[in-house]
Amino acid sequence: MGIRRVGNVDIQPMHRLSCHCGSVVLELSLPEGIVNPRRCDCSICCRKGAVVASVALERSFPDQYGYNVGCLEGVNPFLIPDVPVNDGVHHPADRDSAHASPAGAAANT
Repeated sequence: MGIRRVGNVDIQPMHRLSCHCGSVVLELSLPEGIVNPRRCDCSICCRKGAVVASVALERSFPDQYGYNVGCLEGVNPFLIPDVPVNDGVHHPADRDSAHASPAGAAANT
């Protein structure tokens, strides 16, 4: 079961989203509400401060579509308490190999 209410806004089973200027508008199927909201501390997400969540997609690979919770009409993502932060700085998909050293680390010689 996801988050069904943020502040005084009920999360609708079909909730409208829009971009910052309103040019892009869509409806997102959220029958369970906002499920698994999270933040990321990578250099891009950290600067944006976005709270993201995912919904399942039919006929798509990968089978999840991420969306910015702040784009849900009427929703202030800062009102969602205790949003976990994923480690995007040391994400395994960003490494060249299992032996790659983190950015900025001195190479062993």
